[in-house]
Amino acid sequence: MSNKIKKRLSRIKSKFLYKSLPKIVDWLVKLCAFTAKNRISKGERFDLLIDNTVVGHSVTHDSVWIKTVWDEELQLEYGYSARIPVHDEKDTSIAARSIRYLPAIYSLAKSELISIYTSYELQQERIHHPVGRYGGYAMFSYSLFTDVPVKPSDETSGFENNMNFDSNFPPNLEEAKKQKKIRFSAYTNPLYLDLVNVLGQSNDQDAYHIFIAQKKGLYCFLTMDFRLI
Repeated sequence: MSNKIKKRLSRIKSKFLYKSLPKIVDWLVKLCAFTAKNRISKGERFDLLIDNTVVGHSVTHDSVWIKTVWDEELQLEYGYSARIPVHDEKDTSIAARSIRYLPAIYSLAKSELISIYTSYELQQERIHHPVGRYGGYAMFSYSLFTDVPVKPSDETSGFENNMNFDSNFPPNLEEAKKQKKIRFSAYTNPLYLDLVNVLGQSNDQDAYHIFIAQKKGLYCFLTMDFRLI
């Protein structure tokens, strides 16, 4: 087979994948959630309080620079940015296996069969980390939950969605830790205190998240904190 024919076939293949693959992926995601959709009746809700670890792992694709040509005369590198998966398809780590369930959860949330919730304390945790950790750092990064509405699970949440923070958030990390300690020492609900006793004082934040999910009547607190579970 001549190089000309090979190049033409390669272009046809690339064009087909570019146009058709996203539609195939969307169909597969809906297929993954098909059984769940049938089991969720209209009168029932399976709403979730989503941990920041899940939001972080929902960034499934990142951007990389693909080098194509190096110009010796101009000393310039030519190339392009491309979107690549964060995890290789052969990755068998617990994180890689777990994120395979997220597209189905995303599909259910987009279909409004379930609702995604966050809380004031979960938002507080985010200020200790770069914003890109929960949405990607570059142009072609992709996060599953970017366009999914996120609701507040408690009356203390002063935000409209998962990217708008309350103006009363502390200005620095030390002040945030100080305020957190004051807040958590004031929580006296028996269920919360029982959870702290079971999980340990070092997991008081996770105890609070589980408590909020129970208090709100949510299906569960969904986390990928594998040290906890």
